Amino acid sequence: RTLIETIGSGFATKIIQYFHSKNLFEHFDTWVDPVNIAKKYGYDTHLFTDLVEFVYFSTDLFVKNESSLYKLTETYQSYEQLGHVFDKFLLTYGPCLDNLDHSLYSPCLGNDITNQTAFADAFSFKRQYADNDIIFQEFQHYEITTIMDLGCGPGLFISQFIEECPNARYAWGVDISDEMIKYAQKDILSKGLSDRIDVYKGDARLINQFLSPQVISQVEAIYGGSILNEFFRNGEEGIIVSLIYTG
Repeated sequence: RTLIETIGSGFATKIIQYFHSKNLFEHFDTWVDPVNIAKKYGYDTHLFTDLVEFVYFSTDLFVKNESSLYKLTETYQSYEQLGHVFDKFLLTYGPCLDNLDHSLYSPCLGNDITNQTAFADAFSFKRQYADNDIIFQEFQHYEITTIMDLGCGPGLFISQFIEECPNARYAWGVDISDEMIKYAQKDILSKGLSDRIDVYKGDARLINQFLSPQVISQVEAIYGGSILNEFFRNGEEGIIVSLIYTG
């Protein structure tokens, strides 16, 4: 990839980010004329069409037919997964790249300016349960009935544990993000699992400050998922030992 192509990709990324933030990609699930979309939203028809054409030319996001109609390529027809990628990388971490002077000097690597609402939206897209059969088989083998999910996000793993593990009795989730906890509470309530799941907003490194010894003593297994990379980033291996010892 040449420098010119890379710069062009940067422009395409900005366009894609805008389109996604306005939910414009939902109109491209079938063949569509960009002019009609532009008119619906009051955009300049020529500029909007040019932007769509630029994304088509610069990426594999769109296909175009002989009638100059566009739609998402088959690879990206599942907008749920595409939206997850856009929210997680473009909207969540976009501010860090837009403000590199801050990120490069920040002790937290710019984490303080990430878009946490977009980050929560990214994982709320993933409504379908993941394939956790191996993990749940281990839970069954060791007769695990209660778990704590550190970095529970929107609560999908603990909901899946309660619904799919025969021995499941209770689950707790912890996440440092207010937005994630809001999504988790809403999802748990909608599934009628509020009497078997509790979620807490807090830093897992300070878990003793917001969870009582009575709750911690009931936890039979700890699930970490992607939160482990956060612990080890600054050499904080001791947090794992501390949690296990506390429990």
